[in-house]
Amino acid sequence: MKAQITLPELQVTYEIKINQIIIVFMLFRVYYLFRYFLYLSDYYCTRANRVSKMFGVYMSMSLNIRSVQLKSPFLSAGVFTAVLLFKFAYILKIVEGPLYELIPVYKIKNMDFRNYLNCIWDVFVTITTGIYII
Repeated sequence: MKAQITLPELQVTYEIKINQIIIVFMLFRVYYLFRYFLYLSDYYCTRANRVSKMFGVYMSMSLNIRSVQLKSPFLSAGVFTAVLLFKFAYILKIVEGPLYELIPVYKIKNMDFRNYLNCIWDVFVTITTGIYII
């Protein structure tokens, strides 16, 4: 099955497979992977929970994330960025890939999003530029 998507401002209609749309939504489950690795950290255990209760702090997931970031900031930022890079590149490939044949501006700028490496490069440039601006 396919879904038709119409972009009226560009006078373009293209089709996307329903399975690809479902994959885009399923990629948001990467959150559970992050939670799993946080459960494996040194800061999510009964001892850390007991110490946090002594100081009157509730041991939540956000406190666990902050503790991991303080222990190894470059590793946590690098892993987080790498996961988001590949995830968003795949979403870009699914959503923007079919438009390469339909929109002439994409061919002029050589923005072939059917190629996964081009998607990775575009997302990498976008993420690093956004971080630089902040």
